[in-house]
Amino acid sequence: MDPTTGVDQAGSEAFARSSGASSVGGSPSATVWLLRHGQSVWNEEGLAQGQTEAAPGLTERGRRQALAAATELEDAGISVVLSSDLLRAEETARIVADHLGVEMRLEPRLRERALGVAEGRPARELTGPHGGGGVERGRVVDADARPRGGESIRQLVHRVSWYLDDLLRDGTSDRLLLVTHGGVVRAALAVARRTDVELMPWAAVSNAQAVELRLPPPSGTEPDGG
Repeated sequence: MDPTTGVDQAGSEAFARSSGASSVGGSPSATVWLLRHGQSVWNEEGLAQGQTEAAPGLTERGRRQALAAATELEDAGISVVLSSDLLRAEETARIVADHLGVEMRLEPRLRERALGVAEGRPARELTGPHGGGGVERGRVVDADARPRGGESIRQLVHRVSWYLDDLLRDGTSDRLLLVTHGGVVRAALAVARRTDVELMPWAAVSNAQAVELRLPPPSGTEPDGG
């Protein structure tokens, strides 16, 4: 599978643990952990998942990956696990939360990028000028491209930015684990590093890869309804 597509895939190249921007001008900031879900059935089959409820959950390998990630996070001080409500993420989150002995809550705003008509289709179809993925060779080349009925990368980044801002505003954001998807991890890193969406990298994110992230102060930018 091509790791540069805009879908959940098991990437051979993992993100290292990474800190984003620190607080600016005394504004609040917080540290959270991001965790991509374990390998899913459609990851293994090379299919685009997006937000469709038809996408099945984890493979046996994916469940082992989730448990291994939970073990690695034992000393991270996680207090709450917040998870995308898509099955592959929810299954991962339950394994991790049970192992850590902490509360788990579902959060629809942590869903993967919606891929519209591409969902359930081979992931490779998202690449190229007419695929709607907006990504070529590990970089965003068209932040506004989207499959019919889907979400652009720009809309994804706005959604993720607004959600992270909400975590800071409500004052309960520190030491959370957000169990989510490859696209959301990439978007969150771009937000934390204040990377313009037109210049975003789109590197592979391995299944059950944990990323430590320092959130910047709230941006005040509302999502655009995508």
